[in-house]
Amino acid sequence: MAEFIDLQRRFRELTDEEVDDPETLAAWSDHMAGPTGGWPDLLRHHRVVLLAEAGAGKTAEMRHQAMQLAAEGKFAFFVALEDLDRESIDQILSTDEERRFQKWTTATDAPA
Repeated sequence: MAEFIDLQRRFRELTDEEVDDPETLAAWSDHMAGPTGGWPDLLRHHRVVLLAEAGAGKTAEMRHQAMQLAAEGKFAFFVALEDLDRESIDQILSTDEERRFQKWTTATDAPA
């Protein structure tokens, strides 16, 4: 696996207008993006949808974040949605991840 390079990406919430007109959003440059935040800001939310062009590095960043959070002792798992269509989660996760997943499912009020 290639070495992960942290790009210190910045993220921001889309406005209703941008959701309705993604062409406009795609044409904007970074300096026009408005208030942004990094991964720590995203991780404060229960759910987040990341949108970017194919090949932008979303998968690599999410895998890295899951590994980093797990290394900190937090419940974190990376599972590609398209894999869930073909296999059950216990077939997708490694043995260690599956153990942590089972522990998470029995934990009370533990975020993942």
